[in-house]
Amino acid sequence: MESIGIEDRRMISSSLSSDEAEADVQSRIEVIQQNEIDQIREMGLFLDNELNYAEQYAQILRDVKDNWPGKCVLPNFFIV
Repeated sequence: MESIGIEDRRMISSSLSSDEAEADVQSRIEVIQQNEIDQIREMGLFLDNELNYAEQYAQILRDVKDNWPGKCVLPNFFIV
């Protein structure tokens, strides 16, 4: 029966630890990449909502401007 020396055991242990660390790092990379995809998608939805709000706001301002009293003929009691 072959005996494994202390150095061989350390190398095997170190190799296993390295493999586990590599797998852990790879797993974390995948989680980060998925989060980036989710964040980009959510940012796109946020931008769509902001644009919709800005367009509605601009339309309200246009309506107010179109109906502003200065554009129509004022009755004589408004003229000083």
